[in-house]
Amino acid sequence: MAFLGSYAVGFPIALLVYFLAGEQLARWPSTIFVIGVLSAVMITLASFTLADRYAALLFGGGSLFAALTYATLGWFWVIKPQQEALLAKA
Repeated sequence: MAFLGSYAVGFPIALLVYFLAGEQLARWPSTIFVIGVLSAVMITLASFTLADRYAALLFGGGSLFAALTYATLGWFWVIKPQQEALLAKA
């Protein structure tokens, strides 16, 4: 359930962040992980606000895992090749 929610909300946000800050992400790789962690924190806080502590643990843990997985895969599949292409141009 948390994976589907993270995908439904996180994927459009990830595309928006990539198109607006793709070159910045290639320069500073830690930025993508900070974005992932902050996204998971926001989903956890929203789950806690809408439900209770149990929902925050249930959805927050899954959201944290999903956000960091997406950040790691995004780094290896998208950002790292883009960074290598930028370094090759320079």
